[in-house]
Amino acid sequence: MSLEEIFLIIFYSGLLSFLILRLKFFNRFHLNRTLLVALFLIRVLTGIFYGWIHIYCYKGGDTLVYFNDSLIAVKAFSVDPLIFFKLLFGINHRPANPLIFPYAHAMESWTDMSSYFIVRLNILLDVLSFNHYYVNVLIYDFFTFTGLLYLYRFFADLLPDKKMFLLFVIFIFPSVAFWSAGLHKDGISMAAIGLILFHAQKLTKQINYRILFGLLLGCILLMVVRDYLLFLLIPAVLLFIISKSHIKFSFVKAMLAFFCFYFLLFNLKIFFPNLDFLKSMEKQQVEFLHIIPKDKILDFGILNGSFLNLVHAFPIALKNCFLIPPVNNISSALQIPFALDNWILLLLIPVSLLLLKKRDQIDWSVILFCLLFSLSIFWLVGSIVPNLGALVRYKMPGMCFFFIALISIAEPNKLFFIKNPIKNQNIAP
Repeated sequence: MSLEEIFLIIFYSGLLSFLILRLKFFNRFHLNRTLLVALFLIRVLTGIFYGWIHIYCYKGGDTLVYFNDSLIAVKAFSVDPLIFFKLLFGINHRPANPLIFPYAHAMESWTDMSSYFIVRLNILLDVLSFNHYYVNVLIYDFFTFTGLLYLYRFFADLLPDKKMFLLFVIFIFPSVAFWSAGLHKDGISMAAIGLILFHAQKLTKQINYRILFGLLLGCILLMVVRDYLLFLLIPAVLLFIISKSHIKFSFVKAMLAFFCFYFLLFNLKIFFPNLDFLKSMEKQQVEFLHIIPKDKILDFGILNGSFLNLVHAFPIALKNCFLIPPVNNISSALQIPFALDNWILLLLIPVSLLLLKKRDQIDWSVILFCLLFSLSIFWLVGSIVPNLGALVRYKMPGMCFFFIALISIAEPNKLFFIKNPIKNQNIAP
């Protein structure tokens, strides 16, 4: 890291921290401004550590591929600005337009829309960072930080007695913080989920253009970077809205809507042959198997495009998500945090049940939403991804929501004999 990059990191950290302290926008999250700055700076340090790990320990990774591809586009500006703007805003189809073909051919991410979206983002950040990777990380973390604040706000409204726990899970918990702070798709996906949940909840109470814009923005971002998460989120959100708004037989109605959605989703191929999601999952599993060394492949169920086969893969998928990597069989020190994540999660299950709230104090709509969304992620990711390195990253959103489900049913006063340091004031709209 050069002195110029260190100076820019200090400068932008100060500037963005100042904006957090001064902008009225941050009032809506009902958090102390100093705490917000601290959370933001922790996120920046985590993002920088993420990059350092990939550079010096993993010797590469997608995050550096995206950045290096962006530099190819930036260099094109000095040759022909038209080429630069085509690379920035043009459609990354294959084969590339003859004018930009040499540049597109040199990029590893050109043919993948979601990956090239991160390249486009890096190109814009390069203008502000003067082509410095860690400065890109810092600015990226500022924007995704706001999305995570919406995620916090969504749950803080529903679980006002769990605000400190929510802050820890969303911003501090190692695997969630690590994967979402790196300059990759995961931070955008978590921020997009926050936008969707917050504005979907607001949409049930009022309709205006700002709420619709926020919801649409979240859906577009999630569709671009992690489309499968959007397909898993939609039925879970429908379940949440139904269970919140229809008290009588809410559980039955919500579960019926949830399973009807998936029944329709898995049978769309009858009317639209190209929308065969089970075959698509099988294809993605095969693609993973082709790029992963045989000695790195986990125990998994072979998918064959049938729903019954996917059901049979469920136990193995959960085993991979909850027990891999095992603490007693770690091949690298880098695996230790992710193994501890699994054990903390497994330990929290019985602890939460022992400290269970009274039945009438539990918000079952929140628990159902979090559990079904997280278990859907574990099922999908654990069935498709037969590699540890990818598995720990792809399952991260599921870990976050599963933890929230567990802490939502526990009585905090039984855990810590302290008062919630976050004041329970009315949250600004």
